[in-house]
Amino acid sequence: MLTRNKITAVQHDSNVCADIQGFDFNDYTADDIATVHDFWLQHGVIRFQ
Repeated sequence: MLTRNKITAVQHDSNVCADIQGFDFNDYTADDIATVHDFWLQHGVIRFQ
């Protein structure tokens, strides 16, 4: 599990993707987008929960 800012990436049990938790689609910053982008580069596939 990786956490940065208030956003967490948890590797899915299938190792196919990471679940992104804590991202607020109604209230986000440029730093939040950068965090999600970094997680995407690390895991390849992400999904939001």
